[in-house]
Order: sequence, then C-alpha cells, then structure tokens
Amino acid sequence: MNSPEDQASIERFVRETLGCACPAEVFRSISIDRKAEGFEDLTPGCLIAVGGRLLVLVVEAKDHQSLIPRLAGLFARGRSTRDARGFNRFRLAVGTTGADSAREALTRRFEELANIDDRLHLHVLDRRMLPAAARHDSATGGDPEAGGAGRSN
Repeated sequence: MNSPEDQASIERFVRETLGCACPAEVFRSISIDRKAEGFEDLTPGCLIAVGGRLLVLVVEAKDHQSLIPRLAGLFARGRSTRDARGFNRFRLAVGTTGADSAREALTRRFEELANIDDRLHLHVLDRRMLPAAARHDSATGGDPEAGGAGRSN
C-alpha cells in the first residue's frame, strides 16, 4: 500500500511532468510494482499502474546508451502488458543524468521503431524529476548512481 505522500507524489509526476490529463478519479488507485512481470530484468526500475488506465515504466539509467538497443523490446513488452491488462496508455519514463543528450539519442531511436502507436510514449528526464516513491534510492536506501539500466536480453 502506498502512503498518501507517495500517491500525491505520483499524481504530480504523472500530471505535471508527464503531462497526463487523466481525471481525478483515476488517481484513486495507484500501485507500484518493483518486480513487474515482463520487466524483472530492469534494475533499478518499477511499473506504476494508475487507475486501470495508465502504465508508467520508470527506469533509472546511469548510462542511457545501454537502453538504446533495448528500446524496441521495452516498448514491445510495454504494449503487450498495456493491451493484456486493458490499459489505455504506456509511458516509459527514463530518469538519468545528462538528460538532454539522453533525450536526443533515445528519442531518435524511439522514432525509428516500428509498431509504435499513439498510446506509447517516451519521456527522458533528469532522475531528480522522478517521484521519490519510484526512485531506486528510496526503495533500497542505496546509492542512486550505483544502478544501471539492467541486464540486456
């Protein structure tokens, strides 16, 4: 169960940072899954489900370059998970240092992907913009820069 502070933090993140215009009632149900089926290889990361409508995969990447070859797979899994669970949208939120250069490289790769529909979105952010409840350091008490993007499949 999420604390009221976590709920508020995630709602602000989804509304203000990601630009989601979901109605207020959607935010009554928010879950955070750090070991989401299909995304277990992402460390640090978590899947946030918002009101049965929105899935947000939050990934912290010390080295965004390691995500570039994995982007197609992440979006394929995101789309499959979104559709199987009956959600409306899937958003991949990558938190990293050097977000400007990461945004350029990851966006370029995202735009090259096949099978991307208008309900799949990429957001590349400075990791400090991620909600505390979704950050690796808040979950583990560990060093936020120690983690990478996970193993490659």
